[in-house]
Amino acid sequence: EEASRRLGQQHPTQTVEPERAPAQPANLIDRVNQRLAESTQPTTSFEASPQTVIDYLKTVKLARGAQIKEVRTQTTGDQISLDGNVTAKVGFIPVNIPFKIRLENDPNGGLRVAEHSINLPGPVEFFRGEIEKSIIGLNQSLLDKVNERINPAWKAMDMQIENGNLTLNLSKK
Repeated sequence: EEASRRLGQQHPTQTVEPERAPAQPANLIDRVNQRLAESTQPTTSFEASPQTVIDYLKTVKLARGAQIKEVRTQTTGDQISLDGNVTAKVGFIPVNIPFKIRLENDPNGGLRVAEHSINLPGPVEFFRGEIEKSIIGLNQSLLDKVNERINPAWKAMDMQIENGNLTLNLSKK
């Protein structure tokens, strides 16, 4: 009798929430900082698709306030080609500057521009040196901007192309 009464009792049902993977940070810097926070070693690396790096580069200001607006990428072995437009202002007028760059691994470490072309329209020809230097120095500009925004205990040392992706090598200061 007691057993049948216990069987008839209702027990509240418990809902068990499935474990969820932590949300992946949306941008390159947040993802790098997450990797750095998880690292227990004095050096680490972070691999990103060319598109992830391009999305970040679109937020970076270059010489004369120039900014990358659109870029198409093509990866061939250990080379990445970028074909796009930089927008710079001449006075108050935005001017589109088409460019092409082929990046490859530098045998001495990091990336180097193996080939480039920049088609400056008449009004910005005067600034060719500054704009060309920014585009050719994209690798260093990117490293400088990353270093400004990552955990200050770390430094981005260089980037390399590996398996069609860009690998950012970082070291504790």
